[in-house]
Amino acid sequence: MTKTEEHYSRATRSSHLEMRRTDEGQGDVETIIAAGLAETMGMLLTRLRGEWDAAAGEVAQVTRNVKRLQEVRAAAVKAAQQPGAKPFDAEAFDRDASRELLTARALILIGLRSLEPAKQALYFFAVRQAPHKACPSDPEAVGHLVGQVLDVWLDKLCHHCEGRGFSGGYGKARLMCTKCGGSGSRRMGRLGVNEAERLFGLFLLNVMDSRVNGSLKTVQRKTRQG
Repeated sequence: MTKTEEHYSRATRSSHLEMRRTDEGQGDVETIIAAGLAETMGMLLTRLRGEWDAAAGEVAQVTRNVKRLQEVRAAAVKAAQQPGAKPFDAEAFDRDASRELLTARALILIGLRSLEPAKQALYFFAVRQAPHKACPSDPEAVGHLVGQVLDVWLDKLCHHCEGRGFSGGYGKARLMCTKCGGSGSRRMGRLGVNEAERLFGLFLLNVMDSRVNGSLKTVQRKTRQG
């Protein structure tokens, strides 16, 4: 998170807003006023990312739970292969694990006040752009893709390899992560249901980065931050 993002994130949570004299430096209210002059979708996304980063501890716990469940599953599959062992219902395990993780993530997302307005802004942008990017503009499909894109944009690192791009090491065989193609990023994972949606999803991710950067530059300029 950049200095401007940190200042803006703090300002939006401040309960003490007042204007300062020009010789006193920048106050929280000045930052908010400058943000109001910045591009709307970019500032909504900036605020959303600040809220997500503020919940970093909870996010990290969910990530640890993903790895724990992967390890438990691998051990159970191996144990079930032993002579006389009870069969392991991998499908039921995956279903229960998915439900547990979705519930944990949902509880985090509920606390993100900017999620819905940011999602709505991105959705309307996506609906307008889809026909120009050879992507079907069915409202339900676009809505689902926008949800995926926001999730990947906020939670950047591959859950399978924790952002390393590989598994193993430390005396074990080092294998490239097949989920992210060795990139360590969830952007290289699956987006959408076909190639057109995947490419459109990557386009949206790049636009989101660009809008956030543009909005932060506006805030910097209006508050004379370098």
